[in-house]
Amino acid sequence: MATEAAKAGTFLSAIRAGDLIRVANMLEEDPDLLFVHDDYYGSPVRVATDLHPHIADHLARVELARLRAGAVAREELYSAIHDLGEAAHGTTGYPGCEKLRTEAEPTVAGFLHHPEPSIRYIAINVLSFHWDLQTYVDTLLQTSQNDPADEVRQIALSAAAWLARGTRHPAVAKELLSIIEDATRSAQERAYAYHDLVTVWQDGESAFKADQQDAIDWTFVERVAHELATTDPN
Repeated sequence: MATEAAKAGTFLSAIRAGDLIRVANMLEEDPDLLFVHDDYYGSPVRVATDLHPHIADHLARVELARLRAGAVAREELYSAIHDLGEAAHGTTGYPGCEKLRTEAEPTVAGFLHHPEPSIRYIAINVLSFHWDLQTYVDTLLQTSQNDPADEVRQIALSAAAWLARGTRHPAVAKELLSIIEDATRSAQERAYAYHDLVTVWQDGESAFKADQQDAIDWTFVERVAHELATTDPN
């Protein structure tokens, strides 16, 4: 155990030092070093993302190759997908990560159909909130209507709303209205749907707060419903 801990420490130190040759050699000898834990950043990829873009790119591509090959252990799968999301984040990823994001997109999208809800959940999160891939609006809307897991349906609808922010996307807005107007839903569910509706319709921050149960502006909701009925008869 001490030897493994020492090896992990040496690997993380090499990343911090920007020593790509040593990082690559150590990873070739022990591929599972990719998943050692760093007390501050969490993972080697996250360490490199903040400190050394060239090492971040190398580690993220190794991680992507393993995901494509199905060579990531089940217990590491969520973290591996999240690592890619962070490394190629639309605003906080390493400089030059756009190419990786393009290459990784199909692989991450493939996890939208994974049997484990947590994996579908993180794939949705990465494609939307991390990478802002607006072409997935309709896909995630369908997921929000059809996925068997409540938490996946919820994140998919919020993700679709985020990707459709400010567009007045009729299908997304209608789905959110159906929740807001459904008296059988919890007050919190309806308030979250209202927040997402504001995002879709105005691309702005509402006065919504998670601990408020009366956060819905019903005048606004009625106006949106009226505009939808007028402009989109379907």
